[in-house]
Amino acid sequence: DIVDIVDIVDLVDLYASGYNGHGNLGLGDTTERAGFVQVNGVSVSQISTAGTHASTAVLDTDGSIKVFGYNSMGQLGTGNTANQTSPFTVASLGTDNKKVKLFGNDSYLAAYVLKTDGTVYVAGYNGYGQLGTGDKTNRSTFTKMAKEDRVHIKDFQLFGYNSQNAFVGVDQDDNLWGVGQNSTYRMLSTTNGVGVDRSILTQIDPVDGVSSGGEVMNANNDGYYFLKLFPAVAVGGINLLK
Repeated sequence: DIVDIVDIVDLVDLYASGYNGHGNLGLGDTTERAGFVQVNGVSVSQISTAGTHASTAVLDTDGSIKVFGYNSMGQLGTGNTANQTSPFTVASLGTDNKKVKLFGNDSYLAAYVLKTDGTVYVAGYNGYGQLGTGDKTNRSTFTKMAKEDRVHIKDFQLFGYNSQNAFVGVDQDDNLWGVGQNSTYRMLSTTNGVGVDRSILTQIDPVDGVSSGGEVMNANNDGYYFLKLFPAVAVGGINLLK
C-alpha cells in the first residue's frame, strides 16, 4: 500500500505526499501526490496522525484545533462521519488548547484534546468507554470528558491495541487517572475491580505503597510499559524496570 506522509518545516509549515484516497493529505482533493505539497491553512504547533487511512489533527500556533482526513468514527469532531479533504477548524474548541492526540486503527479511532484549564474534550469511537463520557456511545462532535471538578489534567497518553484503548492522565498533584479498556492489560489498576473497564475517569491506585505521582510517557501499541512512576517500579503487575 502507498502510505501518506506529512512533514513539518521549521515547526510551522506542513507538507504532505503520498496516498490521498480519503483526503488524508489535507490538500482539498483525493489525488495522491508523488512529491511534497504544502498544506494550506495550518501553522503547526503540534500534530497527531492515526490509522492506516490516516486521520490528522493539528494544534495550530494560534491555539485552535484543525483536522482533516479519514473520519469513519467521527473522530475529527466535525459533527458527522464524512471524510475531510481540507483542514477544518473545530470552532467549538476555541483557542485555549494545549495538546491533541488521535489513537486507534481505522475502525476504532478517537481524538482527545487537552485544554489549558485541565479539561479534556473527546470525539470518535467509544466502545470501551475510553472517551470518559460515562457511556459507550461514539461521538462525532467534541464532548467534555466527565471528571471531578478538583481534577485538572496536565498531561495524558493513550494506550492499547485495536479497539481496546485506554486514556491515562496525570493531574495537578501528580495523581494518575484512567478510563477505557482494562481487561486485557489491566492498565487502570484500581482497588474496585482490577480488569474492569471504565467509562468514567477513575483514579489509579498508588503502587508499592507510594503515591502514583510522576509523568506519563509514550508506549508501544501493546501498552506493556506505559507509565513512568517515581519512585514506584510496578503498576498493574508490570515491572517498569525490565
